[in-house]
Amino acid sequence: KNIDQHISSGIMISGKFCYNYYHIIFENLIRLLYIDKLNISNDIPIIVDKKTIDIPSCRKILDILLQGNKRDIITIESNRIYHFNNLYRISNVNLFPGHILNTNKWDGNYLYNPEAIIELKNRLLKHKSDKKFPEKIFVSRARVNVRQFNEDEVFSILKKYGFEKVFPELLTFEDQM
Repeated sequence: KNIDQHISSGIMISGKFCYNYYHIIFENLIRLLYIDKLNISNDIPIIVDKKTIDIPSCRKILDILLQGNKRDIITIESNRIYHFNNLYRISNVNLFPGHILNTNKWDGNYLYNPEAIIELKNRLLKHKSDKKFPEKIFVSRARVNVRQFNEDEVFSILKKYGFEKVFPELLTFEDQM
């Protein structure tokens, strides 16, 4: 195969489901909590999927977790072939299955590190806004054409009990926190 780009070395932060916000944060970016504990020279760059950088809130999380760290960032794309002379990879902190569509086939393998998730939460909450939100919220998605359940019907019932619809992807990073 033809190699599109040679990269001398890097620390791989990308991983599976790099297009999914949840997996980006809890499986890929969470690895950055451990980067300062590694004995890897600061001139070794971070390797991140371009899709991560393209999502403003994910880029913000990346910047927060790298705060004070002077490493360069190199982006990679899924449709290209890369050659690394040296590639470091931080082991999985969390490992969750992808969506299981039209099947009940899931072997139950997952990895969950509650201490890492608490540390991630504590670091990110330092950047939350002071905006007040409703006490009862119904989390929806603004940019989905097809829903797999009767969301409108469910929300019409919940609305009677004081729920308000919230679209996280329309909120600023600080409001999401």
